Amino acid sequence: MNTPGMNPLAAQLADIIEPAPIGWFPPAWGWWVLLVLSLAVIGAATWWVRVWLQQRRLLLVADTLLDQALKQYQTTQDSQRYCQSLNQIMKRYWKACAPTATHVLSLSGSDWVEAVLHAAPSSGLSQNTQQALAEGAYQPLHELKVNDLDQDVRRWLRKAKPAHIRRASLEPEHV
Repeated sequence: MNTPGMNPLAAQLADIIEPAPIGWFPPAWGWWVLLVLSLAVIGAATWWVRVWLQQRRLLLVADTLLDQALKQYQTTQDSQRYCQSLNQIMKRYWKACAPTATHVLSLSGSDWVEAVLHAAPSSGLSQNTQQALAEGAYQPLHELKVNDLDQDVRRWLRKAKPAHIRRASLEPEHV
């Protein structure tokens, strides 16, 4: 099919072959980066939620125990028993956060109060609360402000994050 004005070499050329469409696999490198970042975010979020739920459970148990101790105190008016209960609740919380910190759990008196303050210095434990925690389990306290003591211990439980307690447990110079 030679038409006038057409180059004879052009007639020998074949038609243009269309390339195959691009497949969905393997994806481009950007999709791999997005996948890795997505997995990292999902993993970090899962870890954070797990830690948050664990801490929340610990706080709920501690709140329940504090409520029981307060009711028992209101029934018996035994300040020594109440102070012992508060120390036991705080030590149970400490043990749940740092199970290997047995040296801290064996402390009592002013050494225990120093460890408590070191774990959560921003908790703002009053002098009366510190005295009750240090001495209240061993001698009756006549000027015991139960509501203030209860609120101080609850505030300490919320401020003393498990990571702070673990860190305080590893620093023996403060304990």
